[in-house]
Amino acid sequence: LAFSLGTSLPQWIERLKVLRPGSAEGLYAFLAEQFFLQCGKPLQELLLNTCVFTTIDEDLIAASPWRDSWPAAQQLASDGRLLSLRHDGSVQLRDLFRDFLERRLEEQSGVAIQDACSVAAGLLEKCGRISDALRLYARAGNELGILHLCERHGFRLVDEGRLEDLQTAISTIEDATAAQNGVALAVRAIAESNAGRDDIAESWFLHAIEKASTPLLRAEIAYRYGLELVRHARRDGIELLERY
Repeated sequence: LAFSLGTSLPQWIERLKVLRPGSAEGLYAFLAEQFFLQCGKPLQELLLNTCVFTTIDEDLIAASPWRDSWPAAQQLASDGRLLSLRHDGSVQLRDLFRDFLERRLEEQSGVAIQDACSVAAGLLEKCGRISDALRLYARAGNELGILHLCERHGFRLVDEGRLEDLQTAISTIEDATAAQNGVALAVRAIAESNAGRDDIAESWFLHAIEKASTPLLRAEIAYRYGLELVRHARRDGIELLERY
């Protein structure tokens, strides 16, 4: 890889002086930088703007501004040095190369990784990959983004068996903020019910109904709470369902 870059020895020496000389990390960072600089500008833009994704696939790229560089990224991944081509045709960055690109993104573009994660999460949402979007909003510390996805898709994720993904994302939100959101509270209630802690679940359900932002959301939470009550042979569950 080093010889294939074609960089002159004086250039190597000068650059290595600022990249932890003598360390494996410094040498790798230098090689990655030289490799990156030899990529065309459109491919550089794709690599920088997608480095926060776990994997990159054709559907995701098709919905992005970097779609024209996808063939070049696939070709780059075919040799497996810095990117790997997976069995499903998606591309995954090597961990060390991803670290380099994230540092480069912040240094070159002045874009915080948190901001890049939020942009990427929005793209994932457009592609219907809600759990992946939640993970990136959580990494970004974007509470509004997490709550937005919870409001729009939270109960569907619960029904799809992705309760843990919701819990992980919600756990990054300040308690005071989560305590004002009906869906976040309902997710906690469902988790407690699944764990057999029915008294705690009931408290969270009632709190969630109280904090629901719309009548439709209130009815949805009450419906799920009512089903839990009926499941435990409680007559007030039927009354609750009838009310909503």
